[in-house]
Amino acid sequence: MVVHKTPILPPHLISYAVTRKCNLKCKHCYSEATEKLAPDELSTDEARRLLDEIAQWGIKLLIFDGGEPLAREDFFDIASYAHQKKFRVVIGSNGTLIDLEVAKRLKASGIMAVQISIDRAVAQTHDWFRGEEGAFNKALQGAKTCRTVGLPFQFGMTIRRGTLDELGRLEEEDPLAMQNWNKYREN
Repeated sequence: MVVHKTPILPPHLISYAVTRKCNLKCKHCYSEATEKLAPDELSTDEARRLLDEIAQWGIKLLIFDGGEPLAREDFFDIASYAHQKKFRVVIGSNGTLIDLEVAKRLKASGIMAVQISIDRAVAQTHDWFRGEEGAFNKALQGAKTCRTVGLPFQFGMTIRRGTLDELGRLEEEDPLAMQNWNKYREN
């Protein structure tokens, strides 16, 4: 029997669920998000050691998600450390916690882009799906704030029956907020 020794290449990216803590109660949540930090979450030092190991693998792209990464108090420390390790760092967020200060801190910590979850074009159904009234408007405001500080963003959508029909309506409601979505679709 001939055994070929082909090196196993590392993945191009890693998605790191940095916390299960979240400020929303989404219907589709797969991460068992909670209002508090989970007892098994890595400490700041443990997260840094994990990033050290991942960096040794040659990973280029690191995606922070959760839960809601911005709900973790030490998130900016961890993100800055990842940036220092030469990762291309992006974040998946529900967008509701992104105000001007947070957007500036995201950019300063080396975050290259933000994916903001927008699941419906109608505020009422988006808010129902996300489990909080006002989540839609807060997420759109988070996207606008990212644009204000020059932080690239795109929208992420959980595809469900009726969602695709609403894409055009989202663009009608806020054409500027759809600017990056349209660029993403064209590529």
